[in-house]
Amino acid sequence: MAKRFAQRTASAAGDAQSALAAGASPEAIRLQLKRTMAAVAHGLTATDESTLWSAFVARELLEPGPAFEIMHNQLWAPGIELVATLIARLQGRGTADESARIRAMMMIASLSAFQNGRHVALRAFGWDAFGEAQLAAITAVLDAEIDAL
Repeated sequence: MAKRFAQRTASAAGDAQSALAAGASPEAIRLQLKRTMAAVAHGLTATDESTLWSAFVARELLEPGPAFEIMHNQLWAPGIELVATLIARLQGRGTADESARIRAMMMIASLSAFQNGRHVALRAFGWDAFGEAQLAAITAVLDAEIDAL
């Protein structure tokens, strides 16, 4: 599962890493942060296996085992670091610091409300399912948060 999620976000993450390495402008960094977060949102909410993934992750978070280490080392740590570095660069800092990492983790974790709390979100918004329109609504709010940085 970790490998499939990484594959779904690889293009956006690779483009973001390239932009960082090239010393891209703040607006280009902002665009890469939006693309990266949209890919994460899509991976967490818009797939048939997101409910299964959610249950698996919840179990590993409660009782960390070998899968936790794989997810931490291959997904969570690199993902948080990438988003934190994008945030730091967007805010004029050269590298990610604790504040940027906290903001990155909060931004990524906010999407779990649409994964772990899938049924609550569907009812709260009167949605029948998570489709393109719902993903667009979620990413529009993410984009606004990124624009406010």
